[in-house]
Amino acid sequence: KILNEEVKKAGLMKFRREGLSNIDAWHAIYPFMITRKRIPKEWYFIHWLNEEWRSRELNKSSCIRQSALGRLFLKFELEDAMELKNLPLPIMYYQYLKTTIFDVWWSKLKGWIKNPGVPVFLKRWLSKKN
Repeated sequence: KILNEEVKKAGLMKFRREGLSNIDAWHAIYPFMITRKRIPKEWYFIHWLNEEWRSRELNKSSCIRQSALGRLFLKFELEDAMELKNLPLPIMYYQYLKTTIFDVWWSKLKGWIKNPGVPVFLKRWLSKKN
């Protein structure tokens, strides 16, 4: 987000190219942390969204050993590789579905809460959950 804002301010948006990397969204990188999803060959880099990790109180060793990110840790012998979890494939996919479906549902719900037609008591209750 910060980078995109600075690129806009500098008037450099016309030089931006699509498809060289992932989109800046948690749901776009999360599968690479917990599944064996392959990183597209056309990507030259990956923005791992460090601020998202911090806001979710995760460290990079929260990914799964067999995941794309876990395999990169092992390949390049990074420190975090020693702490990676080994999970059976069905559990990896269960975690992926649970978190991505919940994240999408929750973001839609938060958008709906802003609607003036939503009862005040419901808005208050849901804002406490956030």
